[in-house]
Amino acid sequence: MNPFEGYRITSPYGMRTDPFPPYPQKMHTGIDLVLADKAPLKAFMPGKVVHAKEGVTGSGFGGFGNVVALLDDHGAIQFYAHLSSISVKVGDIVKAGQVIGTQGNTGHSAGSHLHFEVRLNGKSSGFGYESNVEPTAYLQKYMKEESEMSKDEGMKIITSLGKLYALTKDKAEKAEVHRQANAIRTIIGIPLQ
Repeated sequence: MNPFEGYRITSPYGMRTDPFPPYPQKMHTGIDLVLADKAPLKAFMPGKVVHAKEGVTGSGFGGFGNVVALLDDHGAIQFYAHLSSISVKVGDIVKAGQVIGTQGNTGHSAGSHLHFEVRLNGKSSGFGYESNVEPTAYLQKYMKEESEMSKDEGMKIITSLGKLYALTKDKAEKAEVHRQANAIRTIIGIPLQ
């Protein structure tokens, strides 16, 4: 599962040579991704917008130019930096896949790109500054958790499909409902019928 499908990764998370003189080795606290200049950028995960403006010194986003920061349901901040434009405002609830702005070159940036970063301690002052984690692994774990269905959730769906099956007269429709119920049984790990 690649959360950054369609993007070109220009700088991964971790130690790197800084792109600005005197070019020291420095920790890169996010991942740099490129689509195209001013391309629409979509949220990788859902969350509540807690910052949607220029990141000024002392804000936790200083040097990152135009920033959209989302607080996710795990209490982490995911932020999108160097945006050319911002399409959301503080307080908005953003869905995964929703456009939040456009790729840009604002702030301390060496070219048009998206700097994406995840900070675990998102509710602290400075939006979790210095609590960053490797964003690819975080997103993959989050996406896996979101895609897993509990046994109880699956049983509720199977019960509803059973009621639909009983009401359906058409053989092809009955077969499709039965197939869907068995697909859910497979997902939650119970025997097929």
